Amino acid sequence: EFLSLGGDQNSFNQAAIFIAPEGLSAESAIEQLNKLIRINPALRMKITRDGVVVETPDICTLSTLPVIETDTQNLLEALQDFGADLNPEEAGGSFCACWVNLGDGVQALALVVHHYAVDAASWSILLSQLNNFHSGQINPEPFSAFDWNCRVKEMAFAGEFSDQIPFWKNQISLKAEPKERVVYYEKNAEHHDFSIEITEETLDRLSELKISLQEYLLCCLGNALSRWRAKNGVKKSLTIDLEGHGRPIEAGLENVVGWLTSLFPFKVSTRQSILEQLYAVMDYLRRLPSAGIGYRALVSYCGEEDIKSYQEIFIFIRVTIY
Repeated sequence: EFLSLGGDQNSFNQAAIFIAPEGLSAESAIEQLNKLIRINPALRMKITRDGVVVETPDICTLSTLPVIETDTQNLLEALQDFGADLNPEEAGGSFCACWVNLGDGVQALALVVHHYAVDAASWSILLSQLNNFHSGQINPEPFSAFDWNCRVKEMAFAGEFSDQIPFWKNQISLKAEPKERVVYYEKNAEHHDFSIEITEETLDRLSELKISLQEYLLCCLGNALSRWRAKNGVKKSLTIDLEGHGRPIEAGLENVVGWLTSLFPFKVSTRQSILEQLYAVMDYLRRLPSAGIGYRALVSYCGEEDIKSYQEIFIFIRVTIY
């Protein structure tokens, strides 16, 4: 569906810059990056209109590492165009890296990966794997993201998500009529950017009350949306789409690099009390089955139209926590 929209796929990337630990050189970094490519099929993926192809490690092996000379003040500007030509339709086109000399004996390793190959949760996994390579530890062979997606499909056909249907039905308005969702892109979208500063005192208090940061933030969002509904005269229940990293704890996917993102509905509480809203959020998240992966599996693979969300208002929310 995304590919059918057309347009250039290049620069749809994520990037990270790591200060090189003592003893790591550009030469040894090449060796470690090739190990990274070998154990993570997602870094070797090639996208075609017929599906995903995973290339063999030798096709994607790095033989050289570009070196960039700059300093910390000009680092981002120096790397601005690096990786802009990544093309996931070519072999090895989903991943690139460079070595950065920052002066005063400080070096860094910059990685750019096409977003088809990684989600936000993948970066901590990649960094952990690189640290293990550098310290001589052995990384466990991770379960392939592509194998897991096939496994989810098998689980759906086997009825392993069927008991979740009542949970998901409770998150949608059963009176809603099926309709095509109209998605408005950049020129028609409303953008509201804001940041929330959460103090250490607040975090400590949440910890004492056994309230997760995710529960706290979602409660704040629900409260804001409730006020928005009241202000704009929106009387219908409001369902929003939540995005998760799609790695259920029980599935053993903590070392899997790839885009496993799950998308599932959440009905915003209509309760006026902030405490009641918090309880509703906590109840939802603590009963959320399989990290939300069952919802799309039921809709996409099993044709469970009864749980499909047809909300008239679609809000895409990205929360960045610093």
